[in-house]
Amino acid sequence: MTWILKIVGVVLSSVLADVLLPSGQMNKFVKGIFAILLIFTLLDPVLSFAKGEGLTLDFSSSSSQISADDDYLFKVTEKRAETLEELLSAVLKRQGVDAEEIVVCLNDGKIASVQVVLNAEYDFATIKDIICGYISVDQKNIVIMYGS
Repeated sequence: MTWILKIVGVVLSSVLADVLLPSGQMNKFVKGIFAILLIFTLLDPVLSFAKGEGLTLDFSSSSSQISADDDYLFKVTEKRAETLEELLSAVLKRQGVDAEEIVVCLNDGKIASVQVVLNAEYDFATIKDIICGYISVDQKNIVIMYGS
């Protein structure tokens, strides 16, 4: 990045000198100096590589860091849990199961547990089979309760 800024600086300085200096011998001399300076600036990475310094391309700023946006990750996880809850609610409703509430808990992006609150009595094993048929969760991580 600094290499590109050097090139831009030399070119802008050259244009500024060309505009400010009157035409004539001095203008030609200054243009020649800037042309040589631009050539050395363009060859700077090649020259440093030839000197044995190695070729390094650093496009990052020393003050910037890459970090996870925790708010965004939380919202994505929350939205995924809501989508899974809506899916399970629709699936159970199609199977004739009246669920009062469904809560999907995620841990590191994976389904940790599913809690289902029912309005009426149903066979727990059947409900667990239905849930496992639609989402990847172990049956021991499914909690089924009766609501109020």
